Amino acid sequence: MKPKLGIKRTGEKSTLSLAMQMEIGEMDNTLNNALSSPSNFLYWLPSLWYEYQFQTGRRLMLFYNTDVNVPGVTQLLPVVNNINPLSVYHGNPDLKPEISHQFNAHYILFDQFSFTSLVANVSGTYVKDKINSVRTVDNNLIMINTLDNFDKEVIVNGNIDFSTPLRRLDVKIHLNLDESWNKGLNLINRVENEYTNLGHRFSFSIDNRKKEKWDVNTGVEVTLTNSRIRFRAI
Repeated sequence: MKPKLGIKRTGEKSTLSLAMQMEIGEMDNTLNNALSSPSNFLYWLPSLWYEYQFQTGRRLMLFYNTDVNVPGVTQLLPVVNNINPLSVYHGNPDLKPEISHQFNAHYILFDQFSFTSLVANVSGTYVKDKINSVRTVDNNLIMINTLDNFDKEVIVNGNIDFSTPLRRLDVKIHLNLDESWNKGLNLINRVENEYTNLGHRFSFSIDNRKKEKWDVNTGVEVTLTNSRIRFRAI
């Protein structure tokens, strides 16, 4: 059940929307007519949307949202799946729902006279009780895979997109820069692994402005990824 209440205020240059949602649920597992102890949950999930228009072609938007991710059937079912005898899997009936908090800031600039545009975006996600993998390799080199809740996962993204025409050359250029970072935990052979991923992507393209007969586009893209894992015995 997901009852929700929201209010919205609209002004001359700004819009504000607030909402509160309540999510109520019950999780239980039945296997071979044996019913596990049901677990009930209740979460309050606030959200916010704000938009401000400085002038024509210039806007700022802010967004905040919370969400609940309830584990699926295959994640909860404790039955062993041994289709691949060297890598077996079973679910975890004790999994808790994930709670995510998401924030996004978005700025748009567009000059209708020069056709220049700039879009900047920053977003972040914080996940509490993150569901992630647990792997164990036994003495027979068989990997046993399951899932568990970990303290948190953090994800941050940033993006800048810029385009403008070069009238003397009769072309349009487009630049895009994207940065991403995330940090989380998983478990291998009872060793807690803290992983960190940092990604960079840059692209540049150029195309002709007048496309009555020809549409020519060329460019380059560079992507770099840096991943680190820190092992921590428990």
